Amino acid sequence: MNARRHASVLAAAILLIGCSADVSTRPEAPNGTALVRRNASARLVSSSNLPILAPTGVAIKGLLLYVSTGTGFRDTYVVNRLTNAIVGTIPTGGNPRDVTSYNANLLFSDLGGSVIERTVAGTFVSSFALPFRGGGIATDGDTIWVGDFDSNQFYNTANHGVNSFTYPSDVRAEGMVFDPGSHTLWVITPFNGDHKLYELTTFGHLIRSCDTPYEPGPYGLGGIALVSDTFFIAEAQNGDPTLGTTILVQDKASLVCSPALVQAVEIEVRPRDPQDPDRVRPSSNGEIPVAILSDNTFDARTVDASSVRFGHTGTEAAPVRVAIRDVDGDGNVDMVLRFKVQDTGILCGDASATLTGQRMGGQAIKGSDDIQTKGCKGKP
Repeated sequence: MNARRHASVLAAAILLIGCSADVSTRPEAPNGTALVRRNASARLVSSSNLPILAPTGVAIKGLLLYVSTGTGFRDTYVVNRLTNAIVGTIPTGGNPRDVTSYNANLLFSDLGGSVIERTVAGTFVSSFALPFRGGGIATDGDTIWVGDFDSNQFYNTANHGVNSFTYPSDVRAEGMVFDPGSHTLWVITPFNGDHKLYELTTFGHLIRSCDTPYEPGPYGLGGIALVSDTFFIAEAQNGDPTLGTTILVQDKASLVCSPALVQAVEIEVRPRDPQDPDRVRPSSNGEIPVAILSDNTFDARTVDASSVRFGHTGTEAAPVRVAIRDVDGDGNVDMVLRFKVQDTGILCGDASATLTGQRMGGQAIKGSDDIQTKGCKGKP
């Protein structure tokens, strides 16, 4: 390494350590500070490298990624997520450790022990104090969750720190994002070699862990954002904060998790009554067909029919017959299962019924459809 390169690397490392403070408090990687091989079993949609040093967090607004940094002047970079072009920077200052989208603005957790709200142009809006150094941050647009940089705990507030409480978490959050579909938190950790993406309740309880290619490296850098069912994970390129940033794009449906991630599927309850196509008679001794519908991203034939249950809660009736055919005329082959009505536990007045099961690879599925009950005393 020539003298100029050595000096630039050393300077970047000093700046990074300066913003990260006690990096020595992190558990040592399995092989000291050596970089750990990326998890090859996790499937990606795409990945891209950007010339952004020491990424500490990532947020999304529309087509733009906002990548906060822990070096230099702590600028936040604005990236077009479709073209991967850097289209601007935001003067951030402080020691930002994570960033999240907050209504029209951005929220930064700070190692100085605060949360700072800024506009997308970088203008200061407000701030409030934390009881610890800020780590991962997430919000649903009202409640704000912040992880402790130094320990496994969360801070929760719904009014910018006026009323708040702190509680233990099962996972230390380096990057964090709220999932509006499941009302849960997804978290990555700062620990070298921990490739997992963790799903937690909003009270910090572990739901599942999933394999990803994410590698925080020895400095524990990274962030996570979510659009629909697609994760965007920022990490230091090859674990080295002086090389740049890698953005990993991962579909939720492709995650291999323990326990398996529940995939939402579309089902159609299909009573064979042309006069009452959505009605179910709970007292019937007959059968009721239910179709699991395929689309361009999901093949119903991958469902393990023996694992499927259907009824009032989705845990009741096992199928008695199975057929494969296109039931909705969209050109995709669907799976049609028939269940004994008496086994479904459907009650008079139920407005929906639920199906659960697993795909051949073990991924859990769940779907519901609206129904109307008939033949009930005092009801049509």
